Amino acid sequence: MKILSIFCSLTAGILAGNFSTDNTLLYFAAVFLLFFMPWFLFYYKKNRGIFILSVLIFIFGILSIQARINPSLPSHHITSYLDTKDNIITGKIVSFAKHYKKKFKVTLLCQKIKTKKGRQKNITGRIKLSIYGKSKKVPQYGDIIKFQSSVKSIRNFQNPGAFDYQKYLKLKKIYGSAWTGINKIQILKNDAKLDIFFKFTRKIEKLRVRYFYFILNQTKYSNPGKIMASLITGKKEIIPSGIRDLFSKAGISHLFAISGLHLSIVSLLFFFLFYRVF
Repeated sequence: MKILSIFCSLTAGILAGNFSTDNTLLYFAAVFLLFFMPWFLFYYKKNRGIFILSVLIFIFGILSIQARINPSLPSHHITSYLDTKDNIITGKIVSFAKHYKKKFKVTLLCQKIKTKKGRQKNITGRIKLSIYGKSKKVPQYGDIIKFQSSVKSIRNFQNPGAFDYQKYLKLKKIYGSAWTGINKIQILKNDAKLDIFFKFTRKIEKLRVRYFYFILNQTKYSNPGKIMASLITGKKEIIPSGIRDLFSKAGISHLFAISGLHLSIVSLLFFFLFYRVF
């Protein structure tokens, strides 16, 4: 019962902070009265400590989600240069690439920017970078790259009740988007200067991408081949939206995500392996 109360307090705090954008204090007071007062009237005398702890956890839930939705950004953040054109940006790739038919996307941690007026400044903040074209020398996870591009702010479609794409990216600390061609990117630092962890991670990712394209080429980019490549490598971006909808209607979309069942199967295999060895 005590653990359930703490869990409910944290959940309620996160939900309250997630839906309160402008009138935060008013929303906080309303949710507090609706959620805690009945519990307070019935259990105050016997569970004073749990009540106080629940209130603190509730407040922590609100503050934690509000810090992600409405963060306090420094003046040298990339958000100060949104919706500007012809910037020369230097940054580090901090995510694996998502491969599409004519492009691939990565998350870039910005480091420097040179504006159209020739001013160069140190910056911070993440943006979503779309890279078009094909080349043998492709920037990878951990590379520091330099390119010229405009920086656009993230916007939602103005459909009522639609998915809040802007908030989704903000929770991932991504505040803008940019695009460029593969031939216009200059790689300033490659895997020769990276540590062992980055080298190992990059090699694993290279094998995954190579096997991903091997399956697509062998199946001639057919829909069954795309499904197979997605199930094996986990790269779901190649699946057409129509097939995604069919999987959703059939209730089997979870096959494209790593679930607890998948982890349990892998853990069980390793358990028996190490049990036999030791």
